Amino acid sequence: MNRRHFLTTLGYASAASLLPLPNISRADTFVPYEGELLVTVQANGGWDVSSFCDPKINTDSAVINHWADGMNASDLPKAGNIAYAPFANNASLFERFHDHMLVINGIDSQTNAHGTGRVHTWSGRTARGYPSLTAMFASQHAPTLPVSYLNFGGYAETARLIRYSRIDKIGELRSVLQPNEVSPGGSRPSQYFPNGDVETIMAAQQSRLARLQSDAGLLPRQKSAMASYFEARPNVQALEHFSTYIPDDSLIESSKSLFQAQVAVLGFKAGVTCAADIELGGFDTHTNSDSGQESALGSVSELLEYLWDYAESEGVAERMTVVVGSDFARTPYYNNSDGKNHWPVGSVIVMRKNAPWGNRVISGSDENQNALFVNPATLLADNEPGSVVMHPMHVHSALRRELGLSTGDFSFTNTEEFDFFNPSLG
Repeated sequence: MNRRHFLTTLGYASAASLLPLPNISRADTFVPYEGELLVTVQANGGWDVSSFCDPKINTDSAVINHWADGMNASDLPKAGNIAYAPFANNASLFERFHDHMLVINGIDSQTNAHGTGRVHTWSGRTARGYPSLTAMFASQHAPTLPVSYLNFGGYAETARLIRYSRIDKIGELRSVLQPNEVSPGGSRPSQYFPNGDVETIMAAQQSRLARLQSDAGLLPRQKSAMASYFEARPNVQALEHFSTYIPDDSLIESSKSLFQAQVAVLGFKAGVTCAADIELGGFDTHTNSDSGQESALGSVSELLEYLWDYAESEGVAERMTVVVGSDFARTPYYNNSDGKNHWPVGSVIVMRKNAPWGNRVISGSDENQNALFVNPATLLADNEPGSVVMHPMHVHSALRRELGLSTGDFSFTNTEEFDFFNPSLG
C-alpha cells in the first residue's frame, strides 16, 4: 500500500496506535511538557553486580571473579565514594558519573526465576498485575501526552493506568505522522491533498468509526480498542510537533540500545514523553560468564554514558532520573562451564545529575554477596532490632516518595521506610 492510499483509506491509523490516551491538544495548541522525566534501564537476564557496582574479590572458599585473582579489597578502584569492579569499561562510567549515582547493594529479589525477578524489580511486587514504576510516573506526571510512556521492552505492566507506546523505526515515523506530505522532511515538500480536504477526509473517517462503535456485536476487547482508536485519531496532529525533532536518517543510531535512548531523549526534548523503559539483554551467562558479562556490562556503561551525554546536548539532563536494575544477580562463584547461575541478591543504581544524594553507596551485601540486615534509620548494616534485609519494595517505596508519586491502590503495607535519598545517611 502506498502512502496516498494509506491516507485516503486508513488515515492516521498507524500513528494513532502510538497514542496512549484521549483528549490530547491539537498541534496548534499543544504545550510541550517541561516537568520531571524518568528512564528505567532494564538489564534483562540477571547482571553480575560483583563485576560492576558491588565488586567482590575472591575468598578462601570461593573464586568469585577471575579478574580479582591476586587482589585485595584495598586494590579495588573507587570513583568518589563508589567502589567499582575493574572490568569491562566500568571505569569510564563511574569516573564520569559517580556524582550522579546512588548505588544500593544487597537487594534480595527473593527469586531465581527471570519472570518473577523482573516483576519484582520493576513493580516492587512478586505478583503480576501491578504497574511498573514508569507507568505510575507517566500516569501521574503527564497522562495526556501523545507518547507519555515509551517502552522498548522489558517489564511494562500498566494496570490500566495508562497505555505505553512503542517506536521501532523512528525514521519512518515522520512519514506516518505527516501522511499528506509527499516527501516529509525533504527539501521540496509537497502535499497529496489540500489541508482542507484532509480535514474533510478525517471527519468522514471519524464519523464512520462512530457508527462502527455502535455495533452491538462488538466484543469487550474490540470495543476498548476501537474506543482508543476513535479518541486518538482527531489528536494525531499533536504528534506532528514530535516529527520536527526527528533527525535525518544518517543521524539515527544504529545500535538498538542507543537508538532507544535517542528516541527517549527526543521525546523528552519535544515535550511529548515523560517516561521510558530501555531494555538490554545478554546477561543470562550460564556459560563463559566473564566473556558474556564483559560485553553486556560494557553495553550498560556505553548506554548510560550516551544517555546522559545526549540528554545534556538536548537540554533535558537536569530534569532526568534514571533507575538501573536487573532481574537479580549472578552467583558469587563459577559453575563447571565457567558460567554463573542465578543469585537473588543484587543491586539497583539511581542516577540524577549532581543530586544531593549522589556519590553514595548503601552497602547491604557481605564479601560473599549475601544480603545483610540494614537499619532503615541509619542505612547501615547491623543486627540491631528493626534492621531488615532490603527488598525491591523498599526501593520502590523510597523512589515513589522521591519522584512525588501517590500510591493509590498500589501502596505497600507494613513496609519499613528506607530514606535512601537522605544524603546524611549511609
